[in-house]
Amino acid sequence: MSTDLTLIRRRRAEIEGEITRLQTRVQELQADYRDLAIAERVIAKLTGDAGGTPSASVEQPSARPSGGKPDGTPKVTDMIVSVLEDARKEGLRGLEPKDMATRIAQRWWPDVRPDDVNGIAWRMWKREHLVKDDAVYMLPKKEEAADANLAGGTSTASVTGDASE
Repeated sequence: MSTDLTLIRRRRAEIEGEITRLQTRVQELQADYRDLAIAERVIAKLTGDAGGTPSASVEQPSARPSGGKPDGTPKVTDMIVSVLEDARKEGLRGLEPKDMATRIAQRWWPDVRPDDVNGIAWRMWKREHLVKDDAVYMLPKKEEAADANLAGGTSTASVTGDASE
């Protein structure tokens, strides 16, 4: 039975990795889309081509309006842990995804959305890397975190199944 669970967990991790890879690719394509729309508008303006108004506004396709995670940005899991550590130091018990996103935007990723954080925080909670009370996510107490990592044999690096996050 444990090999069945291992196979299922391995496949889920593969799927999560593929989802992350595809989301990254969508973000890259949307950035290209925005750049081309801007270039089209600038060229039309410079050439005075009033009849050739840009075919689309600078808005992106509906799949993902955010600009994507900037290059060199830490993994989302690391950003979540960092902002939760800061919140703990400030005397807060935890943060909701929207508050995590606000802090992440201030430090690393200006156009991050709560949706970018929420799913990953939820997976971290499901894997017992975070504690959750209603919509508030918290870091576990030090001894709880050690127990969870020993029991699950995992680290925060494996939370999403993809180190590129």
